Amino acid sequence: MPILNIDDSEKGFTIIEFDLSKKNEMLKTMGISKFTSVPLIYINLDKNVAYGKNLRYEFKQNVAAKYMSMKLIC
Repeated sequence: MPILNIDDSEKGFTIIEFDLSKKNEMLKTMGISKFTSVPLIYINLDKNVAYGKNLRYEFKQNVAAKYMSMKLIC
């Protein structure tokens, strides 16, 4: 996946923001022909350090959306 930014400034969190300007590369990497939804960021957290903390992140690129959802994966 094309990566625009990696932010690990908040202890316990690593945020990877995908570069939306490279949609064709994203489609190829994901093995699909069109998006039903577009992945914006991936958040990796260390449960031992991040427990009980709030996370704030400001996107590095402009994002316009009618809906946003988050999928939590354990």
